Amino acid sequence: MPKYLLLILFSLLAVIVIGWLGSSVIKSSQKNTPKNGPVAPDFTLRSREGREITLSSYKGKVIYIKFWASWCGDCIKQVVPQRHLEEELKTNSNLVFINISVDTNEEAWKKAVVRNKLKAIELISNGGQEGNVNELYGIDEIPRYVLIGKDGKIIEDHAPFPSELDINYFKDYL
Repeated sequence: MPKYLLLILFSLLAVIVIGWLGSSVIKSSQKNTPKNGPVAPDFTLRSREGREITLSSYKGKVIYIKFWASWCGDCIKQVVPQRHLEEELKTNSNLVFINISVDTNEEAWKKAVVRNKLKAIELISNGGQEGNVNELYGIDEIPRYVLIGKDGKIIEDHAPFPSELDINYFKDYL
């Protein structure tokens, strides 16, 4: 058998093996990530004012959740675009913006909320990055956005950042 045929067969086999291994890695890293369609896991978290807020209390509304932290530069970059979205959509009572901080330092979180003039429903994850809500939603990086429909089901578990969309993004869901 000519050497070039062996080289082609070996290359083809390598591509197949690498593709198979790659898909296995992707599947295992996403095993905790909700897929589009399932009911959004419910949670109860504490607000900046100390109130207990439950996700299910917003059923019947479209919910845009941001997972973030005060120390996350990419999260802070999304503050102004999100503020613009919130302002443009503030008259729509069918849409709720929820920001969930994964900070472990509660004071840093509270200061960041004030400093950045955040107006969404501001909650802090129990346990920071290792918190239960992060596990429920498969949060392994921030910022991360999740869009939940009026029926309580996840529409997008990796929704676009505010800087990547405009109010028309929400139109079909409201």
